Amino acid sequence: MTKKVFKEHPKTIIFVSLCVLLLIAFKTWDSYAPLSVHDWNKREISRVKVTDSDNFTFAVFGDNQGNSSFFEPLVRDIEHRQEIAFAIDVGDLVSSGEKKHFRHFTLLFVW
Repeated sequence: MTKKVFKEHPKTIIFVSLCVLLLIAFKTWDSYAPLSVHDWNKREISRVKVTDSDNFTFAVFGDNQGNSSFFEPLVRDIEHRQEIAFAIDVGDLVSSGEKKHFRHFTLLFVW
């Protein structure tokens, strides 16, 4: 039966097999590939510029747990407000600690 199906539809079988392999490869990459955040805190802190160390404004937020409908507009608002020198997220950036959930945020924070 398998030989007959392969003989009748070899291109379809190969195409579907390649799609499945690509999905598996993408899922594996997303879960296990390193995030590009080496020395991220140190690098980002060095970008903070405060003209008056006795008088500056910063934003603090947290507990969005991966809710993009709330988080992305908040980040855009902070980014456009010139008076905010920096922002701190105090936790629960994603709903679980799996690496794949943080990938979206590493792209957001490359301002």
